[in-house]
Amino acid sequence: MRQNTIYLCDNKASDKQLTERNSNIELLRIISMIMIIMSHYNVHNKINTFSLPLGFNRYILEITILGDIGVTIFVLITGYFSIDSSKPFKIKKLFLLVSQVLFYSLTIYTLFIILGIESFSTKQFIKNLFPISFEMYWFMSVYIILYIFIPYINKFLQACQRKDHLIFILISLFIFSFLSTLNTNRYYANELIQFIMFYSIGAYLKRYQNNIFKNQKTNKIIFISTTVFLLLSVFLFDLTGLKYTFISRKSTYFFRRPKIISILFSISLFNIF
Repeated sequence: MRQNTIYLCDNKASDKQLTERNSNIELLRIISMIMIIMSHYNVHNKINTFSLPLGFNRYILEITILGDIGVTIFVLITGYFSIDSSKPFKIKKLFLLVSQVLFYSLTIYTLFIILGIESFSTKQFIKNLFPISFEMYWFMSVYIILYIFIPYINKFLQACQRKDHLIFILISLFIFSFLSTLNTNRYYANELIQFIMFYSIGAYLKRYQNNIFKNQKTNKIIFISTTVFLLLSVFLFDLTGLKYTFISRKSTYFFRRPKIISILFSISLFNIF
């Protein structure tokens, strides 16, 4: 009886921890959404950030281009919570994802036509009718492909020993992140390869809780260091750009999705939550 009581108490404690963790992750999702919204505003508004004179306004616009970091965090979360699943993807959930994208695609397009923002075009209508196939919203196109492959990625990662899983991540980071940080080459990487890499990292953090980022002190050092680096990099690119104009247009270089600094920042922020 005593053992059963202890077991029930432990379950309650675990449920509480799980609820708190999920609440933290939901908050992180919201923050990631805000990052993406800010980035879209900066990229798609009528202000040419790089044509602005150096100053506070330009600097704020530059350091809030956080969309790539927000996307990285989303995929890390997916890997963290999906790695334990070995079941085939659910057709019902896949249909739901596609139908949601289709709904917003057609609704927004129809609204734009009614408001006179766009004129009707058969070609554009077909694209909005098949938004995933025509990559109208690149994130969802890539995410749905990732979702289809998740059961098979999981089988591969679950079959790996910890050392092999880590080596797979390190090789991926070296080729598709570290090397592409040193220069502008992508080394044949695309968004799907990046997503698989981020997914694998999220899965590793879940499977092996005892990792470098779980050390609170180390994680804080990585988070603070990458934050300072990102903020300083924008300032230094802008400053150097006074003499070499083309450099000022690279001010958000390290904020981009495959760059090693933005990945380390994303992982450390994820672990904080």
